[in-house]
Formats: sequence, structure tokens, C-alpha cells
Amino acid sequence: MVVTGGSGFIGRAVVRALRDRGVPVTVVDRVPFPEDAEGVRVVTGNLRDAAVREEAVTRETAGIVHLAAPVADRLGRT
Repeated sequence: MVVTGGSGFIGRAVVRALRDRGVPVTVVDRVPFPEDAEGVRVVTGNLRDAAVREEAVTRETAGIVHLAAPVADRLGRT
């Protein structure tokens, strides 16, 4: 299972839940995965980059949980 935005608050919870159920997980995010990555494959990069997408999604990928989104400050700047 690929989790985009897996380094975020909700993403980390989804990754933990999947990992606890024995599901192979790949995290894709622009920032490094902040937790112990045991049992988690991490691809760091921007999803707009085709090479990042190709590295993350393989023939073995069962599905994608898409949680990635641009983060804006309180003034709406990304």
C-alpha cells in the first residue's frame, strides 16, 4: 500500500495501522518519514516528479491512500 503524505499527522496514523495489520507500506512524502521506518519503505520526493511516482508505485502495490496536499501558512501561502 502506498501512502502519500505519510509523514503528516494523519498519514503516520494510517501507516501505523497498516503496518500493525501486516500490510507492506510505502510512504511517499516531501519530508522524511519521522518515525522508525521498520517495515516501511520510504520514498522522499515531490509527487509532481514522475521518477518519484515510478519509484513508489510498483507491480506489487495493492492500493494508494492519497493524503498528500500542499501546506499553506495562515496567509494562504504554500
